[in-house]
Amino acid sequence: LRIKRFSLGIRGQLIAGIVVTTIAGIGLTGLLGIKIAENTAVYARISEAGHVARIISTAVRQQPLDDAMRFIQPALREAGIMDFRVKGASGRLLLNEGTVSDGDGETLYTDASLTVRRIGGGWFKGAGQSLFISAQLGSIIGRTGTLEFSVPLSEIRSSMIGVRRFFTVYALIDSIIIIGLGIYFLSRSVIGPVRKLE
Repeated sequence: LRIKRFSLGIRGQLIAGIVVTTIAGIGLTGLLGIKIAENTAVYARISEAGHVARIISTAVRQQPLDDAMRFIQPALREAGIMDFRVKGASGRLLLNEGTVSDGDGETLYTDASLTVRRIGGGWFKGAGQSLFISAQLGSIIGRTGTLEFSVPLSEIRSSMIGVRRFFTVYALIDSIIIIGLGIYFLSRSVIGPVRKLE
């Protein structure tokens, strides 16, 4: 008993090659586009948070840390930051509002006075839950402290749903056009002449 092997034939193989190559190429381009858009949004948020931290740190240097407490809270609220805390030099909690998520995360930026970590997220996990920012504060009388606050990334996650939808529709339409044109030109330039030759 012979089992008949399934064969696509030359036309089927060429069409399958066009379909696979097109979908793989457009899919990879779409994935990279989504990640670039996501990372750009996250780093823009890091830049904003860094500016806020540096402004507060500069203002605190001009006065004793205890006096600066009255300035820090309204300044952070004005910047839209609702989860923050300030620690003194000994680690004592001087100011606390909301819930600062400071779990283990990927360090995205660090320098002498500022550290930014992303909580959650990654290449295949999306933007993440929040950013954890830790900034060193100094005062005119030499007392130091630490400002820590969380910046939620829920807005980025929501906007990325629209971006993913756009890329999916774009990839689908693009794939249909490329595959259709590929099959048309393949039939006209290769399959037709081969059949005539047969």
